[in-house]
Amino acid sequence: ISPVVTKRTIVNWYERLQDRADTDAEKDAVLKFKQAVEDAVDARREAVDAVIDEFRKGVDEAIVGRKDSMKTARDNFKAAVDAAVAKAKTDCDNGETTAMIRSNFKKSLKDARETLKNDRKNADKVRAQVKKFAETRRAAVKKALADFDAALKKAITELKQAFGEIKTP
Repeated sequence: ISPVVTKRTIVNWYERLQDRADTDAEKDAVLKFKQAVEDAVDARREAVDAVIDEFRKGVDEAIVGRKDSMKTARDNFKAAVDAAVAKAKTDCDNGETTAMIRSNFKKSLKDARETLKNDRKNADKVRAQVKKFAETRRAAVKKALADFDAALKKAITELKQAFGEIKTP
């Protein structure tokens, strides 16, 4: 189990490095290292926060789109049923036969139900969109962590060079 790294732990780490620095060049290197690490942490945090916000926004938009599609399908169904009822009333007033009115009404309702079924089936599926957003988020977070690791390794290498632990090329 790895220990939890807290702000105090990091401050102690910087203080130990500063105590170890003997020359002005080493002290400057520690300050540069501290700034590089903090800049890398800030950049990582901003990148991850931005991608998470984008993910949430995309999911919210997908949900709203799905709700709108379903509302439109429901409204269209209601309008089709209302039109079928109105046509049945008009046919009654015009003296059509009961069998014909019933047959037309049943067919209109069947068509309305079929249209509703198709509209519901064709409405955007949220799950597929969320999966796509999650993959994008995962890749962006992975890149942010890789960028952080690269920046941290560079800062450590420069610090070691300043302390003479690594020969400069």
